[in-house]
Amino acid sequence: MDALLNWVTETAGIVGAWIQTDEVLFWISWLGTAVLFAGAGHWAWRLVRTVRAFGHRDAVEIVSGRQPTRAATIKKRIKRAKAFANSTFRSLALQVSTLVFAGIVIPGAIVAVIAINQDWFLPGTPVLSIGDQPIQEIRASYGEVVVFVIDQALRGALSDAFEVFGFSLSPVTNNTENHLFSGLVLFYRFLSGLVAAAFIYVVISVLKSRPTLRAHIARLEEDLRQAG
Repeated sequence: MDALLNWVTETAGIVGAWIQTDEVLFWISWLGTAVLFAGAGHWAWRLVRTVRAFGHRDAVEIVSGRQPTRAATIKKRIKRAKAFANSTFRSLALQVSTLVFAGIVIPGAIVAVIAINQDWFLPGTPVLSIGDQPIQEIRASYGEVVVFVIDQALRGALSDAFEVFGFSLSPVTNNTENHLFSGLVLFYRFLSGLVAAAFIYVVISVLKSRPTLRAHIARLEEDLRQAG
């Protein structure tokens, strides 16, 4: 029994020392980063499909059965219709907020972490540049890296608007010679564009649902006047 315990202890010590080596920690860091990035992208895609399923008639609750004729029942139906619509809009707002978090905030934070810790994640070719000059060492402050990430998110969300008008929030850009980091930035822009498109679709659908909802409530209120 003592021999087995000693063997387990020695093995655990060897494995622990192996895990703490720079090579293993490097691959663990990248594995965690890749899983988090892919997970956020998958989460965002599912949320995009969910919010895109919302139609302008979905704010109106469909109630089976005969139309109410009594004033008290119609009042309850009007109250229920407004509550259903408000609940639908709140749920939609929560889903859109979660979509922004999953599709923009989390991937943007990952890009920023890699940029700030480029010597660990991507040693060698610099990941950032100012103009055409690669940044050999991180000279940009955390705030400048955050502005760089926001700049990339807006470039993805607003398509080519920044390039067309020559507008930029930051002089810091991705170094195109670092293909892996540039690929991450490209994917981040794609996610941002996807989120922006879904957000615009939801806004349009909500605006279109308002007249439909008002017409539905107006019909119930007319039924209430006639019942009264």
